[in-house]
Parts: sequence; structure tokens; C-alpha cells
Amino acid sequence: MNIIKLSAIDSTNSYLKRLAKEGIASDGQIITTDNQTLGRGQQGASWQFQEGKSLAFSVLKGFDAMPIRSQFNIAMATSIGVQIALQKLGIPEVKIKWPNDILSDHKKLCGILIENIVKGDTIKETIVGIGLNVNETDFIDLPNATSLKLSSGIEFNLKEVLREVAIAIMRELEALKVVDETMLKSTYESQLYRKNEISRFQEAAGNQFSGTILGVTESGQLRVKTDSTNEKHFSLKEIALRY
Repeated sequence: MNIIKLSAIDSTNSYLKRLAKEGIASDGQIITTDNQTLGRGQQGASWQFQEGKSLAFSVLKGFDAMPIRSQFNIAMATSIGVQIALQKLGIPEVKIKWPNDILSDHKKLCGILIENIVKGDTIKETIVGIGLNVNETDFIDLPNATSLKLSSGIEFNLKEVLREVAIAIMRELEALKVVDETMLKSTYESQLYRKNEISRFQEAAGNQFSGTILGVTESGQLRVKTDSTNEKHFSLKEIALRY
């Protein structure tokens, strides 16, 4: 693996994006840091980073001609890759919380931020940012957060975790060149948190309702059955699943 390790950086995604735009980052390039000061999550959310305990890294993956309409395939493949790696590391009850948070025992331990570099109507490259709680045992004002150590009782080597997760992600992203999209979607849906269970949701306006997650659409919207007859589709900014 081609890894650049920085002592500190605002965001590994932002740094790798700059390298990609300057044409000096190759396929498979990984940027990691001992201290990420401005980690970002979905919709601009921040990510707590504990130096020496947290893992933050970004991976660059190039594509020949991936149509923009297939961009959710990247999110599905990345989520599946992280899940496979964490299961291999012995983490119990690993699930994917739509669209691409990774949970263990109902609590979040990994966030994923995907940023695509587009040329025309195709995705030229994607930058996958991973924020992973590894050996933390205390979280400030984050009751729904956990770590690999809390979930498993094991102290992990950050380098080994980075290797396992990065390899799994790259393997799944490389497989997108030949993957059956129907099978990819089926695999992703089979690992969705609270699939086929009645759950509580909150819309952007603040309204709450109960519904059952059925799966996702081809574009990545969440399919929710709101009553015996109605199925609604929601984008990320429109709905949140309450724990």
C-alpha cells in the first residue's frame, strides 16, 4: 500500500483531494494522520478524534468510466468492505446504518465520507474518508458512540487495523468494475441496521413517524414502509433514523 502518514492535518480527505487535483496522487494512495483536527462527516458533521486512539485515513480510487448514476455503488461497496474487515477483526454485531455508518451492538464506531471527482457524466476518481474509533473508552456527549475496544474488549494496533480496513475497502471498490449491481445491492441490504423492523424516524422539519426499512433504491434512497400500503423514498437530508 502507498501510505503517506502525516503528524497532523485538518482533514485527510481535503489533503488527498488537493493531491488528486494536482495529479500527484495515484490509484490506491492512502493518507493517514496521527491527529486530524477538522474531521468531517456526512452533511458537514464533525468527527471526534482522539490522538493515539482514533484512526483517520483517506483512500483514492480511480475508475475508467463509472456513470454518475451509479455513485451509490461506491457507498455500498465501501460499507461492505469496512464491515468485512471489522468482522475479521472479531468485532461483534457489525451492521450498516443507512447510508454508510458502521455500527456495533447498536452504537456507531465508524463514519464514512465519500467525495467524488467528476469528469463530464462519469466519476473519474473517488476519495473515501474513514473515521474509526479504535481504542477509545470515553466519548464526550456521544451516548451512541462506541469503539473496537469497547465492543470487543481488545486493545488494537492502529497500523494493523488500518491495513485490514484499507485492503478490504480497495478490494470491494476494485470489484465494482465487474460486480453484478443486483448482487451488490442485495448484499448491502442484507446488512442494513433495523431492516424489516419497526423504527422511529425524524424528517428534516422535525416531524417523527414510525416505519419499516425495506431497503434502498438504485440511487441510494431509503425505502420505508410507513403503513400497510404506503412505501416512501427518502434522501439523506430528508430523514434520520432515531436510535
